[in-house]
Amino acid sequence: MEKRTILHYELVERIGGGGMGIVWKAHDALLDRPVALKFLRDPAVVDPGRRDRFFREARAASALNHPNIVTIYEINFDSGEPFIAMEYVSGQSLAKLLRDEGRLFATVAVDYAIQLCDGLGAAHRAGIVHRDIKPSNLMLTAEGVIKILDFGLAKPTSGAEPVSGPESGEPLSVAGEVRGTVPYMSPEQAAGDVIGPASDVFSAGIILYEMLAGRRPFIGSSNTEVIQALLSAEPPPLRTLAAGVPDPLGEIVRKCLRKNPAERYPEASALGKELRLLDRSTWPRPVSGMTTVTLVVPPPRRFFWKNRRLLLWAGAALACVAAGLSVWRGLGPSFGETGAPGASVATQNYAETLLRAQALLNRFDRKGNVDTAIALLLPASETRGAGAAVHAALAEAYVRKFNSSQDSRLLPKAIDSARRAVALTDDLAASHVALGMALAANGQRTEAAAEFERARDLNPRSAPALRGLARLASGAQAEQLFLRAAELN
Repeated sequence: MEKRTILHYELVERIGGGGMGIVWKAHDALLDRPVALKFLRDPAVVDPGRRDRFFREARAASALNHPNIVTIYEINFDSGEPFIAMEYVSGQSLAKLLRDEGRLFATVAVDYAIQLCDGLGAAHRAGIVHRDIKPSNLMLTAEGVIKILDFGLAKPTSGAEPVSGPESGEPLSVAGEVRGTVPYMSPEQAAGDVIGPASDVFSAGIILYEMLAGRRPFIGSSNTEVIQALLSAEPPPLRTLAAGVPDPLGEIVRKCLRKNPAERYPEASALGKELRLLDRSTWPRPVSGMTTVTLVVPPPRRFFWKNRRLLLWAGAALACVAAGLSVWRGLGPSFGETGAPGASVATQNYAETLLRAQALLNRFDRKGNVDTAIALLLPASETRGAGAAVHAALAEAYVRKFNSSQDSRLLPKAIDSARRAVALTDDLAASHVALGMALAANGQRTEAAAEFERARDLNPRSAPALRGLARLASGAQAEQLFLRAAELN
């Protein structure tokens, strides 16, 4: 890119865009530091009245000085085009973290929420409502510090009433003007009503819910449906999507999401205080810098059908563990039934081979893993005394291979291996799950459903069986089955 200089800023690279403008990383030649420049392209800013109002609001936001708020250095023009120079934050957005990793540990989510409340609380005390709190406007530094971005929609306010600008008597924001990002709006914001700090609290509640559950509380296939949900629907209780969320935390989130602003926390500091009072000493904590839980909570059914391979991988994580436990019953008479302490070295190697193959199938999305698993399992399945577990794992491997290659020659092998597993150990849920997978891949949906039901009868807490039934169902039934499977995970 040809170097371009804006005043004393040298543009380095484009780092963001969309919404109201484009963001560049730049070098401030005067102070020798990196900065972020946001060029505003909203046509509304071109209108002199709206442009003046925008600058008054931006000046109010620039007066905020808090470690959880990105600092605004200046507001200026380049060839008549307005831009904002602000602190450059090296890190990733909360939106990217959630998109890449899924839901967060409750301890981590609450820590981020407290930092968000600290920054928003400073804004509310200064009479500023952000109006566009969302994960993409929250940057996370390498040190785990939350930084609130983009006060471009910020509204100086006194309580819930719009106030006059510092330079004129006209209101800075007016009722009936809807600004912000639909999935994270408050009901009063979506309705175009006058808003106050409790609106930001509602948005913070949506983000906290999403961090804990892996999905937003109000969803829909269009903005219209989302707005309808914001105005009238109650979100699914957190305990139905994330069983490990402590009840006191769930109550706090529920209060944030009440439709009536008067029933929420009045401003962000009050929410932050409640979060700090939670006893987190017994909550599960991440280790080695890990922030996210292993399994994500399923998104809405449309996303499920479009991304079923990814969601199947998520379920395979637990299936690997469950299959490992089944080794003790499925290895065969020489080991699995007796648990003999004097098992031969060959039998111990057989068990190790099976566990290695299951670990590979746990990440069947990685290139070569399924082929390696088959190479390990096929010789083991042909040995004398091979148990149900190895045949079930081999059947799964053949199904995974078929799903990626569409080689129909693999399906008879998968069905044969699965039937051997069932014949060897009919009361092992994993055997019936494997047969259900093979039959479903072969288009035998009724027979597959019967096998998944048999697996569920043997083990009512079998998440793989529920996922198999979910893939054969449709509509609300499929979503309920999948949600139940995720809850068991």
